[in-house]
Amino acid sequence: MSKALNGYYRFLLARGAGEIDHYGRPLLAHLNGTFELLRQWHNPDEVCVAGLFHSVYGTENLTANGLDLSYRAQVQALIGRRSEELALLFCVADRTALLTHNALPPYHVVRHDSGETVPISAQVLSALLEIGSANLVEKIAHLPPAASATLKREVGLFQGMQEFLSAEAGRALFFAHETLEDVDQHKTE
Repeated sequence: MSKALNGYYRFLLARGAGEIDHYGRPLLAHLNGTFELLRQWHNPDEVCVAGLFHSVYGTENLTANGLDLSYRAQVQALIGRRSEELALLFCVADRTALLTHNALPPYHVVRHDSGETVPISAQVLSALLEIGSANLVEKIAHLPPAASATLKREVGLFQGMQEFLSAEAGRALFFAHETLEDVDQHKTE
């Protein structure tokens, strides 16, 4: 996979991931950190690669002017159909709805850009939650302490979907929650 990884990094750098600021560091550092966590948690390659590309088209938080799907065929050719579809779903997902409306089947993604509901399988839901967990855990150390209350809520929502997460993701979320508790405790002292 290392040869393919070089191509992935070249593509992301060409799209500006080395210059885009992501909480005081290049976005590429965050993308790579998300990818590495997914690998450490023993996710399939297509999920790990989708994690590396989880914001390639923009996201709910990173897209002011709408999603840019103009190079979707190029991304799909580079990373494969399954990884690209997961990355796209992650980019368009209303994350709160993903975490609060999928306790029971039928599972779905609500698109933040159009409001459209897209049916998904339990396997796809699990993959999206793994990517979301890695995304969240990876960025916690880089966010300002003022964000801890919002992050704790998001970690709690992910923990509520524990049955869809790997044991490794569950443990990482537990430790993330503990870290955020410590931050909150220090703020009140």
